[in-house]
Order: sequence, then structure tokens, then C-alpha cells
Amino acid sequence: MIENAILHAEATRILSGHSMWMVYLGEALLSEGRPAEARVQALRAAELARTRGERGFGAWTTRLLGEIAAGTGERAAAFEAYREALGTADALDMRPLAGRCRTEMARLLGDD
Repeated sequence: MIENAILHAEATRILSGHSMWMVYLGEALLSEGRPAEARVQALRAAELARTRGERGFGAWTTRLLGEIAAGTGERAAAFEAYREALGTADALDMRPLAGRCRTEMARLLGDD
């Protein structure tokens, strides 16, 4: 359904929030155990958010990259992604995202 929504938005040129829809798709792929495909979507979303100056959506994308890294055993990359997303979340007063980043960072540190 998410893939169809993205295709429809692209076809009709309704691109508001497009990068966030790609984050949702990446999260769905990750939850299905498809981290490589999730990473592709996250990187596409990150580039789109960067191009459009969508800092908030970019922060969600960076958090997703952290989730992917954490799930594939790349702890240092995961921690760095969470730290970067947290910095943006704090700067933009995005408390739910900041909370998620802090929780995931604590989880990574607790795995030691």
C-alpha cells in the first residue's frame, strides 16, 4: 500500500511529505526483515529531504538509518545516526523523535 501511495504521489506530482512516505516504506521493509531494501529507501528519502531542505523529515530518515544499522550489527554507525538525528530533533523541538533516539542510544549502550 505504501509503495502504491508513493507511486501515485509521484504520478500526480503531489510531493509534499514524499520523503517521509519513503521513510514509512523503509520502516515497513525493515519490519519484514528486508534491511538492504530498507536502506535503499532510507538513502533515497535522505537525499530527497536534503534536496528539498526538509530537515525534520531528514532527521526521521537518519533515525531509520540508525535502526537499520542497529539491526545489522553496525553499532557504531547506529549510534552515530541516532546522535545526528537527535541533534536535529532537539534543534527543531521534535520531542517524540528525540525520545526515540535517546531510547535507542540507551539500548545500544545497554547491550555492552
